[in-house]
Amino acid sequence: MLKTIRNIKLGWIIILMGVVMVASGISMTEGKAGEQTFVCFDNGCIYIQGISNILIGLLCFGIGIYMNLKK
Repeated sequence: MLKTIRNIKLGWIIILMGVVMVASGISMTEGKAGEQTFVCFDNGCIYIQGISNILIGLLCFGIGIYMNLKK
């Protein structure tokens, strides 16, 4: 079991996290009225939070691809 855990490529998990973050960022930037997050309560702040989610998700996606190709 321990050998199986060691053989799991962490890059795939990081790629999945990046895709989820980009998807959540895109849904935040659509601008639906009446949305609130834990940090922001107005539309401008939610839009900025969505853009930063997209950027961090793309960064995670890139790091995951790098980790899978690096070996």
